[in-house]
Amino acid sequence: MKHTGTLQCIAYAFIALWGYAGSIKLIHWVQSRAEMHKQPFPAWVADILFWAIPFAELGIVALLLVPKLRVWGLRASLALITLFTLYLALVLGRAFGSIPCACGGILSGMGHAEHLAFNSLFTILGCTAMVLTHKSRHRAFAKPRCPQEGGAHI
Repeated sequence: MKHTGTLQCIAYAFIALWGYAGSIKLIHWVQSRAEMHKQPFPAWVADILFWAIPFAELGIVALLLVPKLRVWGLRASLALITLFTLYLALVLGRAFGSIPCACGGILSGMGHAEHLAFNSLFTILGCTAMVLTHKSRHRAFAKPRCPQEGGAHI
């Protein structure tokens, strides 16, 4: 694959993002749970998301670490970062009123606008990975094949 190095760099960026984000939410679970309950969801949804999000993030890390599953990890990364980015856009648009950030660690120090820019960067990286993956796979199938012995050569 021509774009293997670029795809690996994008995968490593997502590994760092999801590994950090998922770990910090579980390490500081009391604070993470409290922040999740400040979001505009029913309490039972917040409880599900409190566990589902960090384990999804760490599951994506596992996919990204396995070369044969990396494309699935990149797809899952793009899907999750897109959801987070859309949610932030709604928060910035005041669709839910004033909502505190439920992110942990160094990301919690960002305002919503900075966080939207940060997420948008990762969304662009995810889209780039999908384009490069598509191009690489398209080239693999489009390569001319050697004619078989005795076969006609056009």
